Amino acid sequence: MKAEERKSLLMKLLLVFVAMKLLSFGVDVYNNFDDYQATYQAGYDSYEQVNPFE
Repeated sequence: MKAEERKSLLMKLLLVFVAMKLLSFGVDVYNNFDDYQATYQAGYDSYEQVNPFE
């Protein structure tokens, strides 16, 4: 195997790995959308609270 071939194979494997991670994240968000939405809303609501130090 030449260095260029190894580099090309490594890039393909890395691309497959990244694609699998993105797909895994997408499936996780799809399956747990209610939890993600509730957590996001709680974080968003926390900015609207009155600051007790003012």
